[in-house]
Amino acid sequence: LDALEGMPLKLHGVHDFAVVLCNGEVLGTWDRSVPPKAGLQLPSRGEARRFEVLVEVTARINFGPGVAERKGLEGRVAAGLRPQDERELLGWESRALPMQWEQLALLPWKEGAAPSPGPRFYRGRFELGGDEEPADTWVRVPGFSRGFVALNGFNLGWHRREGPQLTLYAPKALLRSGLNEVVVFELLGPPPAAAASASATKQQKVLLEAAPVWSQNRGKLAFVQAREVWAFCQQVGIRQGSQLACRELQKCSKFKVVGAVAAAVLAVLLAFVALVRS
Repeated sequence: LDALEGMPLKLHGVHDFAVVLCNGEVLGTWDRSVPPKAGLQLPSRGEARRFEVLVEVTARINFGPGVAERKGLEGRVAAGLRPQDERELLGWESRALPMQWEQLALLPWKEGAAPSPGPRFYRGRFELGGDEEPADTWVRVPGFSRGFVALNGFNLGWHRREGPQLTLYAPKALLRSGLNEVVVFELLGPPPAAAASASATKQQKVLLEAAPVWSQNRGKLAFVQAREVWAFCQQVGIRQGSQLACRELQKCSKFKVVGAVAAAVLAVLLAFVALVRS
């Protein structure tokens, strides 16, 4: 590794998102959709270096040529300026994180630990009094960046700071009178501005909302999309656009045709409303 000091580190075959750590410190992230062009910078020479690559499986494809795509780190990890000069880093071990509820209970939890960059598990508890009836709710985790949320041993789903969905649905069957436990797995840590703040711990919360929360106004987004549909219709012409839609519908099954027609009617209505509002 000393000979590769200052060279860019490159991950080949990341499916789908990875966090790279060196001696427990975050070196950088690698997103398959927008991989860093220059790679990740290898740290300077010093003490013994231990590299870890934590790979997140974002989603799976259930149609087309990618249906059999393997997940994880499928390719190699190498360092070098040019592809022909890259040297592969060997000696890796592969293991899965303990994600079962029984395994999470055995983690060495620390009370009041300050948030820091990199993968972490966070645990919190709240109590429903005897006079409070469990009800459907939505869980929001402001102050966190990327990961998943589990309520009383049930994984509610992934959370993303950028949205569009900022809350996760929690049916009342998951809640119980008395003590309830929430576990948040955080992949990146708090945003840089929040991490530098002395009140970073207070900014990380778990909130129970009465209704879903979105990162953007969905009504405005609908009108923007309707305007785009109308602009497309103006460019290609209503008749030609209808002919293109009919050709595509002929290739679909009966149920897909009904859905496509309903979507087209809704798009036209939204476009009309958007024109009226403008």
